[in-house]
Amino acid sequence: MTMRFRRLMLVLGMTILFMQAVFMPVGMVYAETTMDTEENKPVELPPMTNYLKHEQISKPRFFFTRSRIQGTAKEPLQVTFFSDQEVSEARVFLPEEATLLKDQLSTGLSVEEGAQPNEWIIQSQRAQNTFVLPLVVEKAGNYELSVEETTAHLDISEQEETSDETSVEETEPFDDNPSKNKQEQQINEKNQIISEVDKKDFVSDDFNTTITRDNFLNYFGLSGSASVNGNIVTLTEARNSQTGSMYLKNKIDSTYPFILTGKVFLGRNSNSADGIGFGFHKDSPDSIGLTGSGFGLANLTDIFGFKLDTYYNRTNYYPIRPDPINTGAFGSFVYMDGEWFTSYTGNDAPARSISRPSGLWRDIRIMLSEESILRIEYEDMVWEMKIPTILDDSNLSFLVSASTGAVNALQQFEFESFQYSRENTTVVVNYIDDNGNNISASKEIDGLIGDEYQTEPKEISGFTLKEIPENACGIFKEEEQVVNYIYTKDLVEPVDPLDPEIEVDPENPPELPEDQGTLSIDFISSFNFGAQTISAQNKRYYAQPQRLLNKDATVNETEKRPNYIQVSDRRSENERKGWTLAVTQNSQFTDRQDNQLRGARLLLNNQQFASVQENGEPMLQNQDGAVLIPEQKTPLVTASDGQGAGTWVYRFGDEKNAGESVALEVPPTADPRATTYQTSLTWELSAVPDN
Repeated sequence: MTMRFRRLMLVLGMTILFMQAVFMPVGMVYAETTMDTEENKPVELPPMTNYLKHEQISKPRFFFTRSRIQGTAKEPLQVTFFSDQEVSEARVFLPEEATLLKDQLSTGLSVEEGAQPNEWIIQSQRAQNTFVLPLVVEKAGNYELSVEETTAHLDISEQEETSDETSVEETEPFDDNPSKNKQEQQINEKNQIISEVDKKDFVSDDFNTTITRDNFLNYFGLSGSASVNGNIVTLTEARNSQTGSMYLKNKIDSTYPFILTGKVFLGRNSNSADGIGFGFHKDSPDSIGLTGSGFGLANLTDIFGFKLDTYYNRTNYYPIRPDPINTGAFGSFVYMDGEWFTSYTGNDAPARSISRPSGLWRDIRIMLSEESILRIEYEDMVWEMKIPTILDDSNLSFLVSASTGAVNALQQFEFESFQYSRENTTVVVNYIDDNGNNISASKEIDGLIGDEYQTEPKEISGFTLKEIPENACGIFKEEEQVVNYIYTKDLVEPVDPLDPEIEVDPENPPELPEDQGTLSIDFISSFNFGAQTISAQNKRYYAQPQRLLNKDATVNETEKRPNYIQVSDRRSENERKGWTLAVTQNSQFTDRQDNQLRGARLLLNNQQFASVQENGEPMLQNQDGAVLIPEQKTPLVTASDGQGAGTWVYRFGDEKNAGESVALEVPPTADPRATTYQTSLTWELSAVPDN
C-alpha cells in the first residue's frame, strides 16, 4: 500500500540580493508501507495422512484425579489415575521410598519392573480407563509420582503415635458412636434430630432456573468414565476400577434451595458394586474422587453427601472406613473425617437398608432447603441432615457420581429435572484506546451464573476497532468478568518531541491521508534553511528548529523543538513483526532553472528517540548520522520484532542543539547563485514481513 505524504521542500535563499524572509514552497512527500512477496508455482502434493488420528491412538493421555495426593507414612495409600482412552498397559515411576502392594492390586492387574530405576509397567488383562495403585510410603515427605508424562505430588505426613488403625489386611469393628467424631458432634448440634420436616421447606418460590431432560447438558458436565445417551447418564460401565460423574457446571450457594429429580440404576443383580453418590465439595466442579468404595466422592475437599452403597466394605482401607451395615445395600450420609471417608451413623440420620440391585430403575429426589438441610427421598424412606458449617459457602460444587472396584456394575442416572436458584452476576464491557483510556461509556450486562452472554463493539467516531476480544461471548461466572474492546485512533496527533506525553500543534504540518491504517507516519518536519549568504568556502547551513502553534494558530516564537518524524505502530501483537523507516532525496538541490547545487549534501545528525513506551526502542541504521545521497534510498531506523510498538519520535537533536542537527553542506565548487534552491524527500515506512 502506498501512502502519500507532503513533500518537504528545502529552500536556500541568498541574502546578497535581498534581505527578507523567504517563504518555503511545499510539495508532496511520499511514504510507503511495503512487503516483499515471491510468487511460487503450485506443486501437487501427495495425499496427506491423518497423523492426528494415529497420534491419538498411539499416545493416550493420562491424568490424576488430583494433582496433590495426601497420605500417611507406613499406611496404605490408593493412587488413582485415568486414561482418555482404554489401554492395557501404563508406565509408572514411583518414588524410591514407595512400595507397590502387589497383593492388593485389582483383579486382572499385574505389574513388572521396568528397565529404568523405580519404573513399573502396569498391565491389565482387559483394556480400561481407570487404574488404582495401592502403595505404602515409608517416610514422611514430599514426593513425585508420574504416569507417562503426567506427574502428581505425594504429600506424606508422619504417622500419629496415638493411631489405633490396623493394616488394610486386618478387620476391625466399626465404632458407630458419634461422640467420637468431631464433625458428627457438630452435625448433631446443628441437626438436633431433624425428623418429619415439612416438605414445604424444600419448595421455593424463588427458583429461577428449571433444567429439563432436554437441556440438562447445557448445565451439567461429565467427568471420568461417564457418558450420556439422551437423558440417561451412564456413570460406570460393568468394568472394574471406574469412576464417573455428572456435575453441575456452575457452583452454588448452600442456602439456595434446589430439587433434583431422577431415577437410579444400581446394577443388574446383588453382586453389583459399588453404588451411586451425591455430594457437595469445594474443588473445581469437574473434580472426581476415588474408585471402589470411594464412590467418586472420597478425597474431594470437605466432601459431604449421600451414597446408595451396594457392596459391603468390612475393613479400614485407607482412606475409606468400613461400612456400618453388613446385611446388604444401604443408604447413608458421607463425609471426610480428616483423611478418612466415613459413613454417618448418628441416630438423627442413621444408615438404612435399601433394596439390593435387581435390574430395576428406582425413583430418587435430592432436595436442599434454604436452611441448608439436605433431604433424600428413596424407596419411601427419607434421610435429612443439615449441611456441616464448613460448607456454609456460596462456592460449592455439586455432583452425582458412581464407582466400581474389584467388583463392578452398570450404574446409571436418569435425569428428569433440576430446579434451583442461581445468583446474578455482571459482565463489564469497556471501550478503550491503546493506552487503556476509556473512549466511550462502559456497559454492564447482568445475568444468571451459567447462562450465556454476548457483547457487541461500538462504532466510535475517529477510532477503529483493533480486534474482537476472546471473551466477547461466553458464560456468566461467579466472579465479575471484564470485556475490553480496544480501539486505535484513526489519526494519531503529533506529540512534543521533547515530552511525548503531551500532544502539540506543530507549524507546517503535512497533509496526511486518513487511510494509513495502524502503521502510520503521524508527522514530518519541514526542513527550512532560511536565507543565507553566498560563501566561497566550504559552508554548512542548519535547518531552523520545529516551531509550535498557539491555541489561536499563531506561531509561538519562544517554543522551539528539534525537527522530527513521528511513527505509530498500533497493530495487534500477532500482526506486529517490526518496521523500517527510510528516506530518499529525490534530486540534488536545484533552482527554478534546474541549476544544481553541485556536491551539496544533506546531513541528519544527533539522532535520538523519544516515546512514552518504557522499552522496545527501535535501532538506528547510522549511529554517527545519516548522509543523504540524491536519488538513493537511505535506511534510517529499524524496529525488529518486539520493538517500535506504540508511538515513537525520531528526532534530530534536543533542546540544546535542535538548531544544529539538520545540516546542508555546500562546497565552494557548488558555485551557488543568488536564488532559491530546493529538493524533495520521499519517506518510506515499511512493515517487516513474516518470516
